[in-house]
Amino acid sequence: LSLVILFQSNCLAFLVLHPKSPLLRRGSSPLEFKLASSSNTNENMEDVNGIMWKQHSRKRQSMQYRIIAAKECEDMGRKMQEADPDRFSFFETQWGKFPDGTDNIEIGGFLPHNNLSGENVLFLASFHNNDVTLSQFQVMICLLQSFIESLTVVLPYYPVGTMERV
Repeated sequence: LSLVILFQSNCLAFLVLHPKSPLLRRGSSPLEFKLASSSNTNENMEDVNGIMWKQHSRKRQSMQYRIIAAKECEDMGRKMQEADPDRFSFFETQWGKFPDGTDNIEIGGFLPHNNLSGENVLFLASFHNNDVTLSQFQVMICLLQSFIESLTVVLPYYPVGTMERV
């Protein structure tokens, strides 16, 4: 594989291409590759952008996620795991309250050992009222402090962005 660095309009882009790619041709040095010459530079950039998008899509589709869900979204998390068990692993979280009203949350995926460290975590959130919103923020902060690779938050419904608050 080869690394191609593209400069265009003060932007820097990195593209990894296979040596036999039609966009590459050998330069004067065995280690030097140049973009294949084209009469239209924009056409060449469109080809490069298309290849970059395909590489990005392939990478995203092969990513595995550990799912943590709000109580209202647990069914969605289970359905995602059933639909593609190789890609998604659902960990149930206990969303409780102590008698004094403070949160008693037991995040799934941490017992008997941390299954989330170094993994991509998908958090299915529901901000239908302020109480659960703050509880879920606490869980997200805890996840971010647990050495995860990435946190993707899915918010299927955002009530503050609608007129339902009126």
